[in-house]
Amino acid sequence: MKILLTICLLLITSQVFAKKITVYDCPTEADARSCNNCKKSSYMNIKVNVNTNKVLLQHPESNTNTYLQTVKHEDEWIAKNTNFASLWTVKETLEVFDEDNWEYLKVENVFYTSTNQRRIFREQKESMVNGKYYAMDRGLTNYPFYWCGK
Repeated sequence: MKILLTICLLLITSQVFAKKITVYDCPTEADARSCNNCKKSSYMNIKVNVNTNKVLLQHPESNTNTYLQTVKHEDEWIAKNTNFASLWTVKETLEVFDEDNWEYLKVENVFYTSTNQRRIFREQKESMVNGKYYAMDRGLTNYPFYWCGK
């Protein structure tokens, strides 16, 4: 009995909450936000650690894990040939309010010094609002992909 109480206490005090959701592919952002008109895609486990401000996304079908956390990388140069020198910036932010409410944003920008052009290389948004999951991923093609989960 004491062992069972100890395990329960450890689980409660760690503040790591796991939630299994069904993930759906959605044609538009509006559909993903409402989680309507979407096709069932897979399952995902979401573990939120409020104390460390981290979110773990586990995809059992593909056996992959994704950790969301706040990391900032700025002004990192990538240049093998000076004619194609570019400035690459990556900004990630994660704000965890509680296990059912969090927001993640990752934006990667590339600035090409030869043409003085800036492009969004990739933009990724994920969130949980009142227990409903939303995600958007847009790369160089500018055609975003949307998902929802419940």
